[in-house]
Amino acid sequence: MLHKEKVPQSWTRKQTLVNAERYITEELKVYEEKILGAEDKILLLETSLFNDLAAGVTDMYSRYNTMPT
Repeated sequence: MLHKEKVPQSWTRKQTLVNAERYITEELKVYEEKILGAEDKILLLETSLFNDLAAGVTDMYSRYNTMPT
């Protein structure tokens, strides 16, 4: 890298590109981990909400079918 000596010591090299280097700071790393963790939590929450909705619909359908006509 042409200007490697200008990169602050607190930055960590993350990836080498064709004509460049990518760096990350500790602050960005923590933020990235929060975002990736949030995506997992969102998926779990969406799955739980969907399952609750499906169970509720099934329950209501069962009640509807057992009602006298």
